[in-house]
Amino acid sequence: MFASRPRSSLTVAVVTSLLAACGGSQATAPAPSNTAGDRPGADGPGGRVAALPCTAETVAGSWRVEAGSDFEEITLESDGTFLSHLHDRPFLGGTWSVDDGALVLSGDDGTATRIDGARCATALIGTTDGADVRWDRLEPTP
Repeated sequence: MFASRPRSSLTVAVVTSLLAACGGSQATAPAPSNTAGDRPGADGPGGRVAALPCTAETVAGSWRVEAGSDFEEITLESDGTFLSHLHDRPFLGGTWSVDDGALVLSGDDGTATRIDGARCATALIGTTDGADVRWDRLEPTP
């Protein structure tokens, strides 16, 4: 029905003007970003990158597990102890530390988990045994 023809600068100007008049804008490619859904390194779609390596000060607190752990919530106390919960019941306790860029959990039952490349802000992300780990920080309750 319509013949394909090269766009002239006049055509582009007219289309841009019409879009602006209708409240639209000329389509442009999105700028590159460091967020990409739930891949390690992102807090989620459109979210802020958890770009800083975890330290004992930044990792202490309560977290909800989104991926990569057997429990649902965990609290990392500032004294180096932790308690995890599954189905609103205590699951595993033990000690934790940050060692050479990794979060290390040592369970009272003798298990050990190392989350390599741990980075945290509003989310903690990393990998353990090749699987992605993601925990979201819980807000403290008043």
